[in-house]
Amino acid sequence: MSFRWAREMGNAIKALFRSRALASEVNSELEQHIAFMTAENMEKGMSRREARREAIRKFGNVERYKEEARDSWGTRLLLDLFRDLKFGLFLLRKQLGTSSIAVVVLALGIGIAVTIFSFVSAFMWPDLKIPEEEKLFYTEWRNVVDAPRGIAQINVRDFDVFREETSDLAKLVAYQLFEPTLLIDSKNAFAERYPAARVSPDFFSVTKTKPLLGNVITSENFAIRPSELVVISHNVWREQFNEMVTVIGKQLRIDGEVHTVVGVMPEGFEFPAAQQLWIPADWSDSASLSRTESPQLNVIGKLGEGVARLELKTRMDSVAKRLATEYPVSNEKLLSVGVDRYILKFTPRGMEASFKILLFLAFLVLAVACMNAFNIVLGRSAKRSFELTVRNSLGATKFNIVRQVVIDGFLLSVLGGLGGLVLANVVSAYISSILFSITIQNLPYWYQVSIDGTVILFVLGVVVFSTLVSSVIPALRVAKSNSFRMLKDSNRTSSGVFMGRLSRFLVGGQIATSAFIVLASILLKDLGNALVGLSLPFDADKVLLTKIDLNDSQDFKEDVVKEAFFSNLKREMEGLPGVEAFAYSSVKDGMFENRMKFEIEGIEYGKDDLKPWAGPNVLTPNAFDLLGLKLLSGRLINDLDTRETAKVCVIGEAMVEGWFPDRSPIGQRIKFRNGLLKDEWLSVVGIVSKQNLVSHLSNQNAKGGVYLPQAQWPLTRASILIRGGNDPFRWVKPLRESIRKLSPGLAMPGTFVTVQDFVDQERSLLNVFIFLFNCFGGLALLLASVGLYSVIAFFARERWKEYGIRTAIGASGKSLVLEVLKIGRWYVVIGILLGLTAGLGAGKVIQSILNAGNYPIALPQILATLAAVLVFSFAAMCFPAWRASKVDPMLALRAD
Repeated sequence: MSFRWAREMGNAIKALFRSRALASEVNSELEQHIAFMTAENMEKGMSRREARREAIRKFGNVERYKEEARDSWGTRLLLDLFRDLKFGLFLLRKQLGTSSIAVVVLALGIGIAVTIFSFVSAFMWPDLKIPEEEKLFYTEWRNVVDAPRGIAQINVRDFDVFREETSDLAKLVAYQLFEPTLLIDSKNAFAERYPAARVSPDFFSVTKTKPLLGNVITSENFAIRPSELVVISHNVWREQFNEMVTVIGKQLRIDGEVHTVVGVMPEGFEFPAAQQLWIPADWSDSASLSRTESPQLNVIGKLGEGVARLELKTRMDSVAKRLATEYPVSNEKLLSVGVDRYILKFTPRGMEASFKILLFLAFLVLAVACMNAFNIVLGRSAKRSFELTVRNSLGATKFNIVRQVVIDGFLLSVLGGLGGLVLANVVSAYISSILFSITIQNLPYWYQVSIDGTVILFVLGVVVFSTLVSSVIPALRVAKSNSFRMLKDSNRTSSGVFMGRLSRFLVGGQIATSAFIVLASILLKDLGNALVGLSLPFDADKVLLTKIDLNDSQDFKEDVVKEAFFSNLKREMEGLPGVEAFAYSSVKDGMFENRMKFEIEGIEYGKDDLKPWAGPNVLTPNAFDLLGLKLLSGRLINDLDTRETAKVCVIGEAMVEGWFPDRSPIGQRIKFRNGLLKDEWLSVVGIVSKQNLVSHLSNQNAKGGVYLPQAQWPLTRASILIRGGNDPFRWVKPLRESIRKLSPGLAMPGTFVTVQDFVDQERSLLNVFIFLFNCFGGLALLLASVGLYSVIAFFARERWKEYGIRTAIGASGKSLVLEVLKIGRWYVVIGILLGLTAGLGAGKVIQSILNAGNYPIALPQILATLAAVLVFSFAAMCFPAWRASKVDPMLALRAD
């Protein structure tokens, strides 16, 4: 049987390529039969003409025999498809206007859907290039009241217990992230900083990635000389060793310590996020420390075969409760852990919900595009209704008619898909440029917004979906139409096919959906700006920012030496002509505070979770002027605030509004409960203006910053801020020369940016979201306008004859314009009302999802949506109305 099937398939393929020759043979054979019968009739005394006519009559339907012959070849369906494809291409050329509109509309809808899918996929479903990556997870303490986000790392003592107690369910490893200085030559003062990780034994066992050269760190070589080994990335191997194959065994200095290279990882491997160096961690000394003082670790792992994350979490929660009982001082409130997908560890908080909202809005835009394509294909089919009815009357099956209309929609969808891919490629490149334009942020290596195989498969699915949505229903409606009524239609079109309830419903649906998308986009954009809002009271483009770490040198062990270095460097730089301000700050960018809990003297809080949060920032006195902080009350920090004087601080205006609303804070004392400031009372001596850096709408317990004098709290790591002239980068070389002069062995700062650059980097992901929200709103309006235009234009074209007659008897152009505008007025009004209602409801949902219940949905946002939809809708109706007012009566009547 299988050989017979193969033989028949082979014959069918041969017949497909010899279809013309076979058709010629069939025609010849049929003609011979008719010739024989004609000859017989002529022998009976008939004339040649009568004999042939009688032969054809008795022979039967010649075309039917030809069709039966084609069926016997086994290529009938393929030939019909090929013929329908050719006819579909002919229709694309013949109806170039509607074809172009449909292709552009689908390209926009598919393009935005593909862009969002590739963008969200890079964050939520990335390719980590690691075997069994779906088994990777991360774990941390949850619902911790002492931590700003309610989460905390796991200390090394608890990690050891968890690893031992869960060894049958998963393999746990740990790491600590840091950014050391790497020196190949100790005399090279301009060293490079690289993201690095101190890792536990068998860290690389969870990735199962083989090194390009040498070996990875294992339990065996870890035990021999842990603090002297290092595994480097392909990037470090290329930049620092010029891809030297003999790099194994070479030595380099990391933060002044000598390490030996034991392995080079393959290109693209930067696990756990963007790391370039991996150093064995020696946490053995922690055994002598209390659990509260033990190193805090990032804990990740890989699930065992057949083990679910929930099963592991249940076991770890059980262990956590036992530890809380055994060690109440350190673990009393540590009762629950999270076991989540690994990539979520590097997803910004709340972004998972935002990605889902993005996908939802993208598919809404695609749905509007498909509605447009549906109406366009239905309109094209309506114009061909007479032709399709004649075909049906001559014997064409409904399947043939449906197939031809579907192929027409399929060709439009394919062209739209190709255009969408091109558009998505351009937009994805733009998004990547936004995300990676600022180099000081170490984004995870899998954040690659690009068009890959998964995206191509997604596009194919979208093309099939858009084909089905846009053409199957119009095809079925045409195939089921009444042939007798169609043939009686003197206009040879069928407005009834197009002007049904479904088409009108879809037009209103497009407008409602567009109004919904526009309002949702405005709300999301405003909400994003509010949640990560920024208003800098100084010219951030003219302030240079870099970081320096005295831990890079062995010369800075004493606080006195650190103070002297910072004072001398400040004096050196301020002595340069053109330097307007030179300041230090303890936080990474000089502005954004690291929040900690504090208490106000004289207030009983009862529970720790009731204590307020604030961000302490150690800085030099001149930093206030450089950062644009204006004194409102009291005094600023000055040079008289030294280590020997009472500890003081200056607070921001937001602190007064949040925690001193009914009294003056001047003279009050506050105390931070953790970190270097623990148990030190700080007297408030001044109040400065708001900086409006970050508005934590979801956490009203966090208000403002606290500024402390650098002389009282000596810095080891500091941000350097320099202002002077229009080109801040002119100070890079003098700063490096001054540092070399004061401490030749200290590594130079590696990254120099303006404060504005850093702000842009902090907002880079938000900028992508705002850009996409703007795209959603603009595309939704454009697509709805196209849909409304196509409907109004078709309706107006159906009444072309009427408009011609009315013009001939004296109707004014203005009256005809108003007549056409009336056609779409209810679509617009009802669509806007439905869209705004749904948008307001969605706004409440978005508030709850993003935890921003205090963000108001204001009247200006609603009015902006209303105005945008009205303007675009009116513009879409004006062109067909104007054309109706200019109709020539003679041409309109002649067209009948």
